Amino acid sequence: VFLTENRGHGVRMTQPLRKGNFVVEYAGEVIDTSELQHRMEASRESGEQHFYIMEMGPGLFIDARRKGNHARLLNSCCEPNCETQKWRDAATGEVRIGIFTSRDVPLAEELTYDYMFEHYGLSGMAQGFKCQCGAKNCRGTMDVNPERKRDWGRRLEVFWEGDGVFYRGSVTGYSTSSGKHTIMYDDGDTER
Repeated sequence: VFLTENRGHGVRMTQPLRKGNFVVEYAGEVIDTSELQHRMEASRESGEQHFYIMEMGPGLFIDARRKGNHARLLNSCCEPNCETQKWRDAATGEVRIGIFTSRDVPLAEELTYDYMFEHYGLSGMAQGFKCQCGAKNCRGTMDVNPERKRDWGRRLEVFWEGDGVFYRGSVTGYSTSSGKHTIMYDDGDTER
């Protein structure tokens, strides 16, 4: 574990790793959606800026903030050398999440994976999830949906031919499946 220049703590290995090597299990408290929402609201109210939550599966999450291990210190990168993999423990039947190398990693290189971050009700804090990985292909956000961050809050005017009027509003979302933005107009109406 070491202190990075601009991303808090990071993790390096003391020996080179081969592609496919197991690095560490992502450990912490397993919580459900209701508890996640409760904790995110408390975090929002307290101004907490660091989150160590990973989705295990539908409705289940690992919160590593207080009961995690050093896996929570691996930083995000748009050109990572590790990836997460899920498996079912044969002895207990429980789902586990491990971090594995996705390519050979030389001695002393920082271990990283792509967070592909989901907001979980924190979309108003999207600016706080700015990526600082420095990779050539950095998308500028740890968000799994960079379109949402790139256009979030963008002001625009939409012309309606039917009444010949421009309506002002702000982008509040983006759907990758439909390719459409959600716009909240200044009068409170919302449209996709």
